[in-house]
Amino acid sequence: MPDDYAKNPLFKIAAEDTEKAVPELILELLSDEWPLSPKGLIERLDSKYSHKISMQGMHKAIKKMEAQKILAKHDCYYKLDMEWLKKIGKFSSETLKNYGENTIRLRGMP
Repeated sequence: MPDDYAKNPLFKIAAEDTEKAVPELILELLSDEWPLSPKGLIERLDSKYSHKISMQGMHKAIKKMEAQKILAKHDCYYKLDMEWLKKIGKFSSETLKNYGENTIRLRGMP
C-alpha cells in the first residue's frame, strides 16, 4: 500500500527529495491501518519506511497531533480523528469547486 501514497496528491506536499516528517508518516500509516499503539507505529515506521524513532519521540509526535485534534485516542491506541477528516474533506471539496468554477480568482491585490 505505501506505493499508493506516492500517487496520492495529499501526501505530495513535501518535496520528494526531502525526508518526510514523523507526523506525515503517522498520517500515512493510520490512513491505511488503525487503531495502532505507539509501539505499533514505531514498528511500522521501521518496517515500511526504514525510519527509526524512539518511544519518547513517538509519544511527543502523537501527543502533539492529539492536541491538534488530528489523532483520537482510545485506550492506548490511536486513529485519525473523524472530525479532522471531515474538515479536510470539506476544505478539499470547497477548494476543488472554487478552482473548477474560476480560472482566476483575485480579491484586491494581485
